[in-house]
Amino acid sequence: MHTNQIKNIDTDIFSALHYNSIEEAGLEMLYLMACTKLFNYNSEDTLYKAKYKLSFEEFTKEYEKKNNEENFEEEDDYLAWQFVHENSLFWGKKVEELRNCC
Repeated sequence: MHTNQIKNIDTDIFSALHYNSIEEAGLEMLYLMACTKLFNYNSEDTLYKAKYKLSFEEFTKEYEKKNNEENFEEEDDYLAWQFVHENSLFWGKKVEELRNCC
């Protein structure tokens, strides 16, 4: 959205939505989006924890012990879970950053 379009927004929309400014509304939107990302990654993490009955760290240790054995399902799960785990940590930090500035 261009700056001149933002200037044309009627300010009563902010009070109707209980915001004082576009900045406050924007921060709230970022916070909610970050919370959604975190929830989605945490949900996926929970599925892997239930499947293997281990935390990601425990699964990693077990997986690395078996480095000479081929198990394509575990390898695929490891890579997917690693992505999920790293993004859970990332979005958890972003949620905290946004919570502290709102």
